[in-house]
Amino acid sequence: MMRFTNPKANSSSCLTNFIYSDSVPNAVPTTVGSCLDLSPKTYTRDSVMCDGDSVMLGGMYQYVAGSYYDTLMAVNGCDSIIRTLLAVNASYEFSNNVTLCSGDTVMVDSVFYTDAGTYYDSLQTAKGCDSVFILEITLDPTYEIGDTIAICSGDSAMINGTYYSDAQTFYDSMLTVQGCDSVFVTVLNVNALPVPVITQSSNDLTSSSAVSYQWYSSDTALTGATSQTYTATVSGLYSVMVTDANGCSGSSDTLEVTITALEEFALPPILRIFPNPMEDRAIVHFDRSVFNGPYTIHVYNLLGKKLLEESMTSESEVIIQRNGLAPGIYFIELAGESKTLVGKFLIK
Repeated sequence: MMRFTNPKANSSSCLTNFIYSDSVPNAVPTTVGSCLDLSPKTYTRDSVMCDGDSVMLGGMYQYVAGSYYDTLMAVNGCDSIIRTLLAVNASYEFSNNVTLCSGDTVMVDSVFYTDAGTYYDSLQTAKGCDSVFILEITLDPTYEIGDTIAICSGDSAMINGTYYSDAQTFYDSMLTVQGCDSVFVTVLNVNALPVPVITQSSNDLTSSSAVSYQWYSSDTALTGATSQTYTATVSGLYSVMVTDANGCSGSSDTLEVTITALEEFALPPILRIFPNPMEDRAIVHFDRSVFNGPYTIHVYNLLGKKLLEESMTSESEVIIQRNGLAPGIYFIELAGESKTLVGKFLIK
């Protein structure tokens, strides 16, 4: 073991004039006049980190660039100073805002994006520090607007400046205020025309069901004949035009109607009308014995509307005046207290 005695230290941290001795047997202490350096040693090192990271220096976590010192003790008990030069390499955060039309895509760094949202990507700088790329995608709406047009077969509708008569679908492209394509869809429907069918029962004509009706005789519209059933009063060609729930109109085939002759409705001998058919007036003759007292005369049209009523006492003949009645079939009724006579006559 070495021992130092009588050491003298000078201002330069140099130990001089010390006596060196050893525990080795027979060792002779020796006076040494040379300088033994006692000054602490300083070592410098470099350290690099990325912005946002930290490193333990000087007993603390360090986040910024600078010089940091640590004191260490060597195995011989002497202090050593470690100076660390800390450099901080930058990392970056940068963003990009993209606006898309709904349904479009954008490619960023070989990746396709279609949905709105915020997307993050991590990159490395040339010095190995992480950087963050933020992609903000906003979607502007596009629209699909529709309209349906219905026409009747044989009609036409103007769409985009052109008339069309066949059922089809049309597409028109427009731009929104954001510049996105929007589609306007027009559907053209063509409704078939109704085909009414006439059913005849005697002189009564009935159309198949519809919303409205107009009866015709030889292509002439019959005034007031707007019901589903019409009773023909004269022989001729009849048809009906109907309108269905779609607003479409169609005509039936023509039906020939023959009114049964009056001779087939021969009146009983007790009631005679002549002339029949009549023009201006007719005489009604009947057996007066049918009535025991006064009786009443009624004249009706085919719809059952009463046109004339007159009370009589003892007459066995009655004169019927036309008085502006339209051509057609009429009924006359003679009603007594207990009996009634009915006849039919035609005004031509």
